[in-house]
Amino acid sequence: MSGSARALVIRTGKATEFGKVSERLRFRPQETDFERGIRQFGYFLMEVTLVLVVAIFAINVYLARPVLDAFLFSLALAVGLTPQLLPAIISINLAHGAKRMAQSRVIVKRLASIENFGSMNVICSDKTGTLTEGSVHVQSALDVAGAVPGR
Repeated sequence: MSGSARALVIRTGKATEFGKVSERLRFRPQETDFERGIRQFGYFLMEVTLVLVVAIFAINVYLARPVLDAFLFSLALAVGLTPQLLPAIISINLAHGAKRMAQSRVIVKRLASIENFGSMNVICSDKTGTLTEGSVHVQSALDVAGAVPGR
């Protein structure tokens, strides 16, 4: 086919809808409850480690141990208390959850979303899934008071 046309360009670049979407993609996604909890837990562990190191250093100095030995002992204790494997343990557990969800034919894009999925109280869904099955199935529903409708 061939032909000709006239067009009026109203917006270009970042002013277009596509440009607005690309601008939003530059920003970091919002921190989830899971990520916030892990960060707070890391800070808590750091505070506990710092308090223990200072307390053990003070006790060793009070007991007339050499200051350098007390410092090195406290430093070695701080290194030992630091949870080096915490991120690895969290990633392994989340990957295990993603594997179990994949067995139910669920694709997990971000591992942290597995924890968020487990902490949901209400799930609102659109018609996603109707393209593959051709129908929507409601397994259960609750009204505002938390009761099963029609009973």
